Amino acid sequence: MYIGEVSLDSNNELKDLALESIATENVDVVILLSKVGVKTGIVGAVNKSTNLDVSTIVGQASQLYGGGASKDPSLSIGGGPKTYDSKDALLLIEKLVLELL
Repeated sequence: MYIGEVSLDSNNELKDLALESIATENVDVVILLSKVGVKTGIVGAVNKSTNLDVSTIVGQASQLYGGGASKDPSLSIGGGPKTYDSKDALLLIEKLVLELL
């Protein structure tokens, strides 16, 4: 599992990194946050054998930023325009993952 903040320029780059990590690294769950312009992007991905709906986690984290997320249970893209402490967001994400696993 990897949950963290990275420095990328777009949600597409976040998505590509999350999918690449699931495919090539030995991780089952990847959730990434990044400042994307004036917004915060959040992307979550899980491998097919993981019984975790990542859209629930990304959706709740995106609400902290005044946004929403896609509903795909294995790849969710979200975020929002509001400012929120990324460390607190990461702590919430970790808590949600542990509750749902």
